[in-house]
Amino acid sequence: MVELGASWSDLCAIKCLPPSGVATGSLFPWILWNLWKARNRFVFEGFALSPEEVLTTSIVLARE
Repeated sequence: MVELGASWSDLCAIKCLPPSGVATGSLFPWILWNLWKARNRFVFEGFALSPEEVLTTSIVLARE
């Protein structure tokens, strides 16, 4: 069984490489957050975002 805490730490420690433009930090939490938001939007509003839109939004938010 995988321990969530250790796996989360490992995934958050992965650094993003260019061309994402995210110099510091990890893109992984932003992707998870935007997947969650896209899922909720689909469930509650019936609007589906493409994987490209989710990833693009994640990169934009991580750059801020």
